[in-house]
This record gives sequence, structure tokens and C-alpha cells, in this order.
Amino acid sequence: MSELHWEDPVERQIREAMERGEFDNLPGAGKPLHTADQGPGWWIRRYLDRLRKLDAELDAERPVSLAPGDGAVVGDDVEPGDAGRN
Repeated sequence: MSELHWEDPVERQIREAMERGEFDNLPGAGKPLHTADQGPGWWIRRYLDRLRKLDAELDAERPVSLAPGDGAVVGDDVEPGDAGRN
């Protein structure tokens, strides 16, 4: 009886790329990541910083309209459930 072998497609692509040498001679190969001086949780702080920057960029690109009735700003005079009605 033959034994079945399943390999994750992503893992297979990585393995094949390694066999072809596509990861050889990358800049910084074999050098430390310089994260030891950043303390525990450095990666989540870096991730949150990137999210904050992205959010700021998206806010800068988002058009802002304060015209009544356009849905951008809901005032106190709107009853719950009325949002989106014309």
C-alpha cells in the first residue's frame, strides 16, 4: 500500500524557491534583526504604528462634507432608524 503525502501549496512554493536558490544572497542575510533593544512586544508596536499611519493617510484622502442630509454627519435631530432614509 502506498503512503499518501500532502504538502501545503504555500510550503511547496517556498521549498521549490529555496531549491532554486531564490533566497540566496538576500540583503541582510544572516544578520540580526536588531529587535533585542526594542523589548518584548516590539512587533505589535510596529504593526500598530503602521496601522495608525495608514489610518491617517486614508483620513487625508477621504472627502469630508458637512452638508446636511448627505449622511457624512448625523446630528442630534435624527431619530434612531432614520439614518439612510431620504
